[in-house]
Amino acid sequence: MQHWDRIACGDMIVYFVDECHVLGDTAVGYGWAPSDQRVTVLVNNNHARQTYFGALQMLTGELVLAAYPTANGDTTVAFMHRLRQKHPGKQLLILWDNVSYHYQGDMQEFLADVNAFLEPNEWAVTCIRFAPDASEQNPIEHVWHIGKQYIRALFHSLRTFPEIKEAFEHIKDLRFTFADLFMYISNCQVNQQAI
Repeated sequence: MQHWDRIACGDMIVYFVDECHVLGDTAVGYGWAPSDQRVTVLVNNNHARQTYFGALQMLTGELVLAAYPTANGDTTVAFMHRLRQKHPGKQLLILWDNVSYHYQGDMQEFLADVNAFLEPNEWAVTCIRFAPDASEQNPIEHVWHIGKQYIRALFHSLRTFPEIKEAFEHIKDLRFTFADLFMYISNCQVNQQAI
């Protein structure tokens, strides 16, 4: 990986970035009831929805989580500014999927602005896209799964959408150390090819 020296010494921070939508029915669970009894299940069909942007740091497993009203070019750029503020003076390497607002419109303008007059190896923010339709390549997908599984485990006690969001947001306090994350680190050290 061409950036490994800067990553290893802390001059470049690598994040796996993605968006996640938590819906009001995320807390739906399963249960058992006697087959000879009628069971009534209260269904609250509100279309509550919260969009989260997340960035999973490759070397530390730290998660940066931020809530936004939606996922689009504006909110993507806002999240990039948040990551830059967290690491002033550091280069960022962003690995993410191929959704259009990651590489068109507002994001193009943002990258042109923050990287103006810099050589590619000096860019403040470098973005690399995963293969199309390959969400399994992004370790943050596991983080989203963990957050939603936590909500489902508590479905019996989560009565309101704010409670669902609060339960999901507990993931921001965790450190993640699963195999997919370390696969990238070990491949970076072994494979010195450019990304």
